[in-house]
Amino acid sequence: AEEVGAAIFQATFFRGEVVAKADVLEYAGGGQWDLYEVKSCSRSSYQKYLPDLAFTASAARRAGVSLRSTFMITVNTQGTSDSGVSLFDTIDCTDELLKAQEGLIQMLEESTVGESLDWALQATEGQVPEAKALLHCKKCELFSECVGKGLEHPIWELPRLSEKRF
Repeated sequence: AEEVGAAIFQATFFRGEVVAKADVLEYAGGGQWDLYEVKSCSRSSYQKYLPDLAFTASAARRAGVSLRSTFMITVNTQGTSDSGVSLFDTIDCTDELLKAQEGLIQMLEESTVGESLDWALQATEGQVPEAKALLHCKKCELFSECVGKGLEHPIWELPRLSEKRF
């Protein structure tokens, strides 16, 4: 039986080379789901996390999940545990994401992971964060699309490069 309100935490979506995790996926009935991303920000600053939500929603759709709505759960700066005011705000981002992605949804669904990230950022007018090379980047399959983009000879070619020397 389908139970409305049943939730999956850290639902992981795989489709081709795209992998994403939703913080919460809640069954809404009728074969549709609501997707929630939990962020440590306030209602006044949640917009910078829209690219993450857009990418996760795109990955869920690619994996065959029918999404009804997308939400961001943020910290309620007015909430306190003893006041009865909720410590969290739930912001419905469905219309905002659809408006921001107008014309780009199909491209997101058919693109590579790097293209999806670029288009999600463009659609939500986000800025790409400065990439920082870490030792574990050496084995990452996305290295050439991230900190290694355009590098002919990455730092990993140096002999005896260890975490201590890095």
